[in-house]
Amino acid sequence: KMQQYNYVIFQRDSDYYRVSYSDLSNRDDVIYIDHFRPSHPSIVNILYRIHHLKILNVDLRLPAKHIWYPSYFKHSFANNLPLCFIFNSRWMKYPHLREYLLYLKYRHNAKLVCFYQDLVDAHRHVKFHKIFHLFDLILTYDKGDAEKYGLTYHPTVYSNYKVDNDENIPGSDVYFVGSAKDRLALVFDVFYRLKKEGIACDFYLSGVPSSKKIEEDGLHYIHKMSYIENLKHVVRTKCILEIVQGNAKGSTLRTWEAIMYDKKLLTNNLTIANDFYYDGNYISLLNGNYIDVDFIKQHHSYNNPFKNQINPEKLLDFITQRL
Repeated sequence: KMQQYNYVIFQRDSDYYRVSYSDLSNRDDVIYIDHFRPSHPSIVNILYRIHHLKILNVDLRLPAKHIWYPSYFKHSFANNLPLCFIFNSRWMKYPHLREYLLYLKYRHNAKLVCFYQDLVDAHRHVKFHKIFHLFDLILTYDKGDAEKYGLTYHPTVYSNYKVDNDENIPGSDVYFVGSAKDRLALVFDVFYRLKKEGIACDFYLSGVPSSKKIEEDGLHYIHKMSYIENLKHVVRTKCILEIVQGNAKGSTLRTWEAIMYDKKLLTNNLTIANDFYYDGNYISLLNGNYIDVDFIKQHHSYNNPFKNQINPEKLLDFITQRL
């Protein structure tokens, strides 16, 4: 397959994204960047940080950001193929980064791609109409948003990241982690129905006000959990519980974790039944009050055939075909 582009991926600074894109780390046609900081002596770094303080940059604009543009990305590819820049949509809330796109287009004659890995309406600081004209291609992980805004649907990606089996973490039948948001009552309801059937639950909830906390074995209230810590719990469970927020129509990370680590998935995302990776051997739908308890209890040894389909290499192929 002929290489057509060199790719520069500007992702958010988080372990989740580093894990998700880790399969690209050995490719010489990909540079992965998750911060906008110059690699200069400390005094320059301090000046840079003051100039780029988040609060100042979303609400107030400090001038002359363009002096830093050459330091965001250094061309170190072995050849001179055209460049394709892929931005996480969250970076677009900063006016100077929206202007940086124009700089890249002009300076490198580059292709520009934006990937929404969150709902468009969740981007409070930048309205969609401000950015859509800047890109050659805009992707979204959410089918509803693809229809609503005329975007191109592509599922989020996930890599085959090695996680150690930490025996200090107790094994469980069903594991859940998430913020309470609009789903607390449903999480508690599922917890009690599983517990009644003798199923060992390992549930971690953040953002639960004290007045709503219920003390039970297997229910843990946390401020937050690191993504790597989450994966250690994934490895130690038989089944992952996914409860999507009210209006989301895309699979979450829980689906990719189930695929990549050969786990079962119990989910209330009913649209998953239409997706290419749906397979009743490892996915059970949480529909109304029905939970398939036998599905959770039965022994399961399964090598999921969809691992390669969600790999970030597939994303690069998909983008290349559409530019």
